[in-house]
Amino acid sequence: MNRKTLFVFVLIFLGILMTGCIQCNILTPESSQRIIEPDIKSFVDSFNFPKLRGIDILLEIPTENVQIFKISYGELHDCPAGCFNSIAIGIKHKNKIGWISVNNYDNEFDANNIQMYDFDSDDSYLFSEEFFNKLKSKDSWVYHYAFLPLLAKDPDAPNKTLLKIAEDLSSYIQPSLASSLLENPKVQHNKQILRIIADLPVFSGDPYKEVKIKAQSLLASFE
Repeated sequence: MNRKTLFVFVLIFLGILMTGCIQCNILTPESSQRIIEPDIKSFVDSFNFPKLRGIDILLEIPTENVQIFKISYGELHDCPAGCFNSIAIGIKHKNKIGWISVNNYDNEFDANNIQMYDFDSDDSYLFSEEFFNKLKSKDSWVYHYAFLPLLAKDPDAPNKTLLKIAEDLSSYIQPSLASSLLENPKVQHNKQILRIIADLPVFSGDPYKEVKIKAQSLLASFE
């Protein structure tokens, strides 16, 4: 074997080694997986979800001690058309844990015993625009259809936060979120927010028609 051939052989061998190392990093993601905190695991386990398929951390903000997590459980449904099963979204902030959304399709599980997250004055970070943006960019569905609806009807949510949710209804059509706002006693007595809902633009089919009528009725009660 001449020197040129040996040199080529060495290059090929080194290339194989490097490729192997890269593949090892790709195929062993355990080192980059987020660790499930014991209190989250204990919280989830306490509900005895049938056929629990594990816990997935959707968003983690260590500096604020915030974790958004998701579980799937129960039987698979409608598999010929594309399987789906029950899911629940939870949040841990500081020393509090609770669910923010549960889509339960299993008759054997009683979702009435679910412990929803209870917002309070210690959750100022969860009311912030910074958190809103981080959650929205990470998972828009969880932001719009899990987090916001629960927050919108919580009387401990600040007026400033409720106002922002109302203002965003013009750019993201979501009648169910507007309804959640109108369930909130603070909103029912807030003329500014009620006016925003009552004056929402008319989109195709006018999806906000019912909530606008309700907001107008609440405004009339002030007269």
